Amino acid sequence: MVWLLIGALTKTSQRWIVPCVLIALGGYFLFVLFVDFRFLVSIVFTLPPLIALLCLFIKLSVQRQSQAAVIGSIAILLMFLALVLQQMHIGLHPIYFNYNALYHLIQGIALALLFTDFRQLVKQ
Repeated sequence: MVWLLIGALTKTSQRWIVPCVLIALGGYFLFVLFVDFRFLVSIVFTLPPLIALLCLFIKLSVQRQSQAAVIGSIAILLMFLALVLQQMHIGLHPIYFNYNALYHLIQGIALALLFTDFRQLVKQ
């Protein structure tokens, strides 16, 4: 899905992106179903589009002096922070607010920032 958003922001033809995304998603599903279903597989699958989106936001923030792109970069960095904290099992409380709860809280904040960010970038 992130690849489609990158295509929309760069005004790249969706004709090439959609089949590639569907092939990658199918490969991910097959790998998870038949090889390995650990959370680390999901992280590895999501890293390339997140890194590409971060690079795009950095490029837009430099080229357009876009505050929305800066906020998007911060959101992606928050996602990376959430992944690191989750993998290191760092939480606020071992029972009431463990590492998974902290991961989802930070991820939710980052996704909310991205949602508002995309709305601003589309208007530009």
